[in-house]
Amino acid sequence: MRSYSSAKFFRGSIICLILVLIGCSRGDVPLLGSPTTETPAVSEETQLSPTITPAAQEKYPLQREYAAVWASIEDGFNVRNQAGISAAVVEVIPWDSHQIYLTGNRSLLGSSLWLEIKTEGGATGWVNAWNLTEYVPSGQFCEDSRVHDLLDDFRQALLSPEDLTLMEFISPNRGLSIRLNWYGPDVTFSVDKVDSIFTDVSEFDWGTMADSGLQVMGSFEKIIQPKLEDVFSGASEVLCNELNWGSTAGEVLWPDEIENINFYAFYRPAEENGNEFSWRTWAVGIEYVNDQPFIAILVHYSSEL
Repeated sequence: MRSYSSAKFFRGSIICLILVLIGCSRGDVPLLGSPTTETPAVSEETQLSPTITPAAQEKYPLQREYAAVWASIEDGFNVRNQAGISAAVVEVIPWDSHQIYLTGNRSLLGSSLWLEIKTEGGATGWVNAWNLTEYVPSGQFCEDSRVHDLLDDFRQALLSPEDLTLMEFISPNRGLSIRLNWYGPDVTFSVDKVDSIFTDVSEFDWGTMADSGLQVMGSFEKIIQPKLEDVFSGASEVLCNELNWGSTAGEVLWPDEIENINFYAFYRPAEENGNEFSWRTWAVGIEYVNDQPFIAILVHYSSEL
């Protein structure tokens, strides 16, 4: 593992702060369809439980505005007349909707939490909590100094995992999802498994390589960790809700099904006088839980030939 450089770490923080001062905003990043995410299947025989743990109550406070995430772009976001995927649909709202509010009614179906919501159109119905996130406008997000601190700590934890743990930085609602390519599958680690990914030898399907199209199987330590260390040990440009990239034959997009999750992008350009296609970027998606920022997803970008 590469040693962590405090000078580089400080420089990254200063760059991020300068970008905020000159005005961070969501750029005109085009959005295209990606593989849709289905609501987790729940057995029809599972009984509703009226008892919700205090932890679940804290994760979804009533006072917040919520937005849709990981919803089907083609089919929209189904709002049902009761908890459960077999219940009748009372309204279909756009996949990128916000201005969603909770009524306070909650139910558990097995391990899935369902929340009753009121939509912008005035309908009341039930949705899976996985498909909701606290809505934070782009400008407010980019000015949040807590996010800068979170990213600095996360960078240090990646480069010196023996000193810090990742668990405290990861979304308690959904754990940590990682994509080798923006259009590829999510590999998701629960919060209690995050700290073991540096040593876990389990192999995962990361999708295909951007440049070759070959299937990628392997552990986090083998496939993902070197790419994270490469960028976070020397990222020269940090942008809020914008992506930067070098030469490529493919598209470079923030996935549309997570449009309502804000992000910072860490871009490392190709070496000067080197291969122009050797640039790389990691985008870090931030989710707020009870008004506190956490990391929810990491998305890797590289050149397609």
